Amino acid sequence: MRKSWNILFLVIGLAAGGLILSSCTAGGAQTNQPTPQQAEEAALANDIHRLLKANGATEMGTRIINQIVVTSKRGNPTVPGRFFEEFGRQINPEDVFPFLPPVYARHFTHDEIRQMIAFYESPVGVKMMSQMDALGEETMLADSQWSDALAQKLAAAMQAKGYIRT
Repeated sequence: MRKSWNILFLVIGLAAGGLILSSCTAGGAQTNQPTPQQAEEAALANDIHRLLKANGATEMGTRIINQIVVTSKRGNPTVPGRFFEEFGRQINPEDVFPFLPPVYARHFTHDEIRQMIAFYESPVGVKMMSQMDALGEETMLADSQWSDALAQKLAAAMQAKGYIRT
C-alpha cells in the first residue's frame, strides 16, 4: 500500500511539474534568447575583458601576485617558502576579471571601452605597452631626482629664513 502511495505522489508531482512548465511557455515556445539589455551587458563585459588583456592587466596581476608571495614569504619565515610559491601558482590574475565590468561600466561608456581597445591594439598602443616597464623605471628615477632637488630647495629656503642651521 505504501509503495502505491509513493507512485501516486510521484505521478501527481510529475503532472504538476508539467502544468507549471507548460504555463511558463504558454503562447509559444520560450527561448533562452537574451534580452537586448542582457546582450549589451554581455558584449560590454566581453569588451572589458578584451581591454584588460590589451592594456596589460593580466601581466600586472601576475607581478602583484609575485610581489605578494615574496612579501608573504619574508613576513612569515616559519612557513616553508614552497608553500607560498605553490599558492602563487594556483592564483590566476584573470580570476578578478568577472568582478571588473561593473566597475568599468560606472566610469566608461561601451563606446569609450571600444575606443580604448582600439588604442591598445593599435601599433602605438602595443608599443606603449611594450615600453611600460622601462617607462616606469625611468619615471621613478626622474621622480627621485626631482624630489631630491626639491628637498634641497626646501632646506635652503628654511635655512634662509633661519628655521634650520646647517
